Amino acid sequence: MIQVGSTATGYACPKALGAAFCAALLLASPVQAETLPSLAQVTGISAGDVLNVRDGAGAQFADIGDLNAGAQVEVIDYSADGTWAQITWQEGNAWVAARYLEDVPQPQLESGLPVGLRCSGGEPFWSLTLSETGTATFSSPAGSTENLVEWSAPSQNEGTLRYAFTSSQITGVLSRSQCIAAGTGQTLGWTLDVILTGDANALLSGCCTAN
Repeated sequence: MIQVGSTATGYACPKALGAAFCAALLLASPVQAETLPSLAQVTGISAGDVLNVRDGAGAQFADIGDLNAGAQVEVIDYSADGTWAQITWQEGNAWVAARYLEDVPQPQLESGLPVGLRCSGGEPFWSLTLSETGTATFSSPAGSTENLVEWSAPSQNEGTLRYAFTSSQITGVLSRSQCIAAGTGQTLGWTLDVILTGDANALLSGCCTAN
């Protein structure tokens, strides 16, 4: 979340400027691209209340669901003024008021590689999970394999915009880039390219989510 007073980017925004103004400043910065997608939890709502989930970036849009205090969401974008956050929601996307979100750490390996991600692609359909224990589990119609991530690192010239990892059978490049999920059309915040090695050399592309 973009917070008044402090942010995930380390920029301290004076409270007098207001949340919307501070958010706009951050959205104009290239640093923003390196912080999305991000995990956040619902906070600051009254006891017994819920946070409305809407189908557009504004209170005038339809209420399509609710989030309780403490619920975690994955933020993939912000409105132009930074006051609304676009999240992954069920098999689609939705919007919530950004002032009720607070950043939570994205699980990662010692190298910085984000984990706790579920990835998939279509035709041929495949899936891959990056677990918090450092295991990449790849599944396809041909079967499933578990691969211990042997090496991983952020990009040397693009920082945390991209990460690479390798295992005995898989090489992957994970990017902070919006991606349209096969089958659902849902917009997700991570793109993954996977190179399979061994008996079935192939390049596969898909999308990932932490939600």
